[in-house]
Amino acid sequence: MVCISNAQNYVEIFYLENDKLHSKLIRASLKKIHDDFGFLVQIHRSHLINQMHFKSWRNSNTIILTQIELPVSKNYKETLLML
Repeated sequence: MVCISNAQNYVEIFYLENDKLHSKLIRASLKKIHDDFGFLVQIHRSHLINQMHFKSWRNSNTIILTQIELPVSKNYKETLLML
């Protein structure tokens, strides 16, 4: 699992399979996923990441994960900087 993004009443799970990025849409809340998978880190109100896929910062508001880029909100930036 690379990251999870909120999509209204669903969440989109991004994962790697044979070194290709795939996604799957499931009916769940981001909070429920975060509670169930404690290793995920919230970086934005709409995004959770698996910190093992963190590569680098593109700029002060965007991170690069394995094959994907996501915004980082200022509310969660401090947590991410401490990893």
